[in-house]
Amino acid sequence: MSTKLMDNESPHQLYIQNYSCASSSCLVLRKWIFDPRREQQLCQKDPLFRQFVFQQAVSDVNEGRLKCCQKLYQLKAMQNEGNAEEFLEMCRKMSGYNEIAFPPCTCPTRKAGDVIVVVRFSSLILTSDPPNDEVTIFRRLHFSMEEGGRSFQFIFKRGEKRAKTIKLLTAYVSLLTLAEYMGECFNQVDFERRVANNWKSSRRLISDSVESNSDQSTEILNGGA
Repeated sequence: MSTKLMDNESPHQLYIQNYSCASSSCLVLRKWIFDPRREQQLCQKDPLFRQFVFQQAVSDVNEGRLKCCQKLYQLKAMQNEGNAEEFLEMCRKMSGYNEIAFPPCTCPTRKAGDVIVVVRFSSLILTSDPPNDEVTIFRRLHFSMEEGGRSFQFIFKRGEKRAKTIKLLTAYVSLLTLAEYMGECFNQVDFERRVANNWKSSRRLISDSVESNSDQSTEILNGGA
């Protein structure tokens, strides 16, 4: 499982520790953003960022990270930077885009057995492994490591139902690695949601101000001419 570089980790040290692994490098540069609307805004402002996002989206399509079976041929035909905006717009509507799926985890609190956790901007998805049912969570209340780091759990609520606790255990990676990375994802989504609310409010204020002053601005320009 790929994880995010933590604040106390050094890229060079990790590279040296894994220099003998089969892959050419144990490090990869990827964007760290979940909000598709915010990403779109940044792409419009910064052509270099848009190029980076486009190249990652191309890689995700070709490596099967996005569920785009019906449009795969169309997307492959659009993989040039001249079609970057249209290509990204299509990708943003697909399952898997700006999402992080964790390895199957043992979940003692659910009868379905192992679960796969998928973190996205709008919600948190719990699906069984092998696939059977899927739970969409929009209100995640709290998360923490428990039992001295031997388990990771979070509390969520759906509608008017009482809050429930999900406990996760895994043998695929160290629990500490999974818990830290999942916690980083939760924190980033919470941060982007707060920023999104502030950004939308500021954007409306600026838009209203520009519209109310548009006639006056025109007169000033004409007078200066």
